[in-house]
Amino acid sequence: MINIRTLSAAVACAALTGMAYASLLPQCPDNDYGCIIAVIHEYSEGAGLPVADTLYRALDAAGRLNSHELLRYGRVKSLLGNYRAAASIYCRAATGESRLEHAALTQMGHQLADADSAEKAAAVRIFERCALAAPNADTALFRNWLADFCGRQGLFEQEISILTRLHSAESPSDRRLAEAARKHFSNRRYRFAVRAAAAAHDRTADESQKSSDAAFVAYQSYMQLRVRDSALIWLRLSGVAGKDANIQAAALNQETGHLEAAAALIDSLPVSLPKDTLGVRQYLFSGEPANALNFIMMSKSAAWTMAPRERMLWRGRCMIFGGRAYEAIPVLDSLRFMPGWHAASEVLRYKYWVQKLDDDRGALDLWGKLEYAIYTGSLTAAVRLLKGAEITGEPGEMLAVRLAKVLAQANRHAAALEILELAEGGPGYGIKGIDRKSHKHTPGPEYLYLKAEMLSETGKQYEAKVFAQKILTDYPLDVFAQKARILLSKI
Repeated sequence: MINIRTLSAAVACAALTGMAYASLLPQCPDNDYGCIIAVIHEYSEGAGLPVADTLYRALDAAGRLNSHELLRYGRVKSLLGNYRAAASIYCRAATGESRLEHAALTQMGHQLADADSAEKAAAVRIFERCALAAPNADTALFRNWLADFCGRQGLFEQEISILTRLHSAESPSDRRLAEAARKHFSNRRYRFAVRAAAAAHDRTADESQKSSDAAFVAYQSYMQLRVRDSALIWLRLSGVAGKDANIQAAALNQETGHLEAAAALIDSLPVSLPKDTLGVRQYLFSGEPANALNFIMMSKSAAWTMAPRERMLWRGRCMIFGGRAYEAIPVLDSLRFMPGWHAASEVLRYKYWVQKLDDDRGALDLWGKLEYAIYTGSLTAAVRLLKGAEITGEPGEMLAVRLAKVLAQANRHAAALEILELAEGGPGYGIKGIDRKSHKHTPGPEYLYLKAEMLSETGKQYEAKVFAQKILTDYPLDVFAQKARILLSKI
């Protein structure tokens, strides 16, 4: 039986208030441990939590807390917001008595759900270090629970790290990593999907399973990230074979500059529409838009005959890419398509641009070259193209926004900001510039929003706020005003 006088010394060391101890002594005159615990339980809610915390700390220092009381102690720490200490206490409960493992993990997960991300991350690290240092720890159980918790709470870096580091031959984690990769891909978290898929692939012991779903998820994720070289590597590693795989591989080889390999794959394909379109693309990626157009016009392929809409689409594209945008319009106008057609938005975009730039032949020619560079993924060449041109007024702003959006999608935020600042010649355009008499064009809301977003992405938060707030002032009812409000809430 614990001696209440001994407890009093420990309590005093823990800075318990005199009133709390005074209330404890008459309630448990016989030094009854069960009575003391019952008193602590009474303090374990609301305003009494600090007292319960101090009493638990005193009993813990005396080595008098069993696993069940450790669970209660962990709850008290959590309710007081001390999640890191709670994680250590829950670990001791889970590793001290195996039948309480699930109870400790479940309770800790429930309590940590209210913590902020930094506290959750720190608590997970503390629990992991403690649990894995315990003798005979169930590594697989703790690994899987911690990874699942991190995944649910948005701690994706830790989720993948835990599954990767705690993989072993006795308890492999490749399947769980592959599952995490698929989940991240489904939720468009492509960078996390790539990391999890690569880790799963590397940790698959059975060589016959190396060409698994994980490799294909990595390929798909790299495609979404527009990292074509890596996508091609993972497509090969996936072991996917057949006509469709060869079509995808040929397209990726074209986009990554491996034109000879692409040509060999195209030659291996049977007569089909994909083979014809890949043939056109081969010329485009070789820098020969005129030959691409000639290839379409001269082809006698039955596949083209059976798909006249696709053939006309490619004719229009090649004309625009080759500097013949005016000639492309009758071709595009001849197309009959439903809104659900894969190229509907693209064709409408082409028509819009030609209409907007109808009075500026120089800008129209520049736009066609820009579209060609964007299509072939030559973003560095596209940047040089606009830098070498004098882009002013509305056409200049349109061209800058078009390229900046593509650069932003490729995470080239600094380059996107530089292109936006080319419009009217400087960083002040959009705010200071519109007050100058020399500027005849007032920036539109999309330009202002994109510039605010790129300023934020490059760490220029104050300037980003200025541009975002300008949208709210000048275009309060525009769709970009709502986006600006969301951006401001994140800055």
